[in-house]
Amino acid sequence: MMGGLRRRLNGLKLKAMLLGRLDACSQLGDAYRTGSLGDESIPIDLAEAVWWYELGARRHDPSSMCVLGTMLLLGDGIEQDRERGRWLLERAAELQHRDALMLLGVILSHGLFGQDVDIVKSVRMQELARDIPLMSIIVDGPPITRHPDGSLSPETIKPALPSGLEAYAPVSREFARPC
Repeated sequence: MMGGLRRRLNGLKLKAMLLGRLDACSQLGDAYRTGSLGDESIPIDLAEAVWWYELGARRHDPSSMCVLGTMLLLGDGIEQDRERGRWLLERAAELQHRDALMLLGVILSHGLFGQDVDIVKSVRMQELARDIPLMSIIVDGPPITRHPDGSLSPETIKPALPSGLEAYAPVSREFARPC
């Protein structure tokens, strides 16, 4: 691993562990899951990815909860646990994570992963998801501030399309698009 890449990984680890930056946990998980950090390649390590997503989920990071929940539903890189996977997706949805709301809507509309079909709840979740703007957390900005109503402070977010989602699309799986 090259020196610059190692410094970037270590910087993210420092932000995640010492500064409590939730976005760093999910970014590290994404890096190890997809094998890329920005435009540089790193070895894929699903066990390491799961470790970072677990840390983020324990700290109530909705992005980590969403991806870890999806991995648990699929049994991808971790032993399949559909109950815990749905639970994590539901917690992320409660934190208004757009992708978690959309995934739960699709799961409910098709009765995937042992879930009963519930069209009314599915439509409601997908409508909620559409009302949430797409955004990503600034990596090198100040620590994320969450207000009592659950919203993020405006200085720590910027509008953007979510990145890296296309890299994680298992082809022969029951459910192909995680958060």
